[in-house]
Amino acid sequence: MKTEKKIVITVGTDGGLNIDGQGFPDGTCLKETADLEAALGKVTDRTKKPEAFITPGATQKIGF
Repeated sequence: MKTEKKIVITVGTDGGLNIDGQGFPDGTCLKETADLEAALGKVTDRTKKPEAFITPGATQKIGF
């Protein structure tokens, strides 16, 4: 099943922006949003979501 990729930009009431890359595995959202970040100005905070650390095709072992 293919995951939909999208970039959601939210403008807060204080004028701050949030860029949320959704559906991008392995931190590729940083590459995809780089031009947007450059155009919009300085990045003051960055939070990586769990999917940023998933390598496509990798399996995860659960348990001991």
